[in-house]
Amino acid sequence: TFTPDALYQYGQIKFEQRNWRRSFDGFAQLLRSHPDFPHFNEVIHYMFEIALANARGDNIRWAYVVPFRAYERAVFYFENLLIYAPYSDLAPLALMNIALIHQYLNNTPEAIDALDRMINNYPGSLLADDAYLELGHTFADLTDGPLYDQGATREAMSYYEDFLVLFPRHPEVGEGEAGLIEMRNQYAESKLVIGKYYYIH
Repeated sequence: TFTPDALYQYGQIKFEQRNWRRSFDGFAQLLRSHPDFPHFNEVIHYMFEIALANARGDNIRWAYVVPFRAYERAVFYFENLLIYAPYSDLAPLALMNIALIHQYLNNTPEAIDALDRMINNYPGSLLADDAYLELGHTFADLTDGPLYDQGATREAMSYYEDFLVLFPRHPEVGEGEAGLIEMRNQYAESKLVIGKYYYIH
């Protein structure tokens, strides 16, 4: 009877001590065993803050000495939050943070996956517009010019087009239009290269 409250208070105490790992484990155990806990939303907010603290490197030490940002652990915590509370208001923000961390770590496929999950699972989120634009930029960065495969170019064009159609009043519409024009030009140049090749041969 008292276990849920005990786990909740344990998580809070460890949170105040900035012992993120033990705090998160306590809250996770609480949600696994008692998903109908009345303070569910508060627990999710605690878990979100713990993930952010790891991403910021707040009270994180390597070998108990060297400060560092625990990005991989932060991603793990954000992903767990999505498992425990997929319909929470914080779920889209967790996915965006996952994408940003992977982008920073140059884990491009993982960043694309997180952004793709964002627009598919939370199309009504206030962050969906940024996800579309970011996907356009990400695929645009993967292109190698008109002489190479244009798969990434087509993907970038598709996301830029979706962004402009779905969010015509977004303050960064100009950025999306510029990206689309650049990708269309590159795609057209690639077709010209192919045409010249067949003409010569």
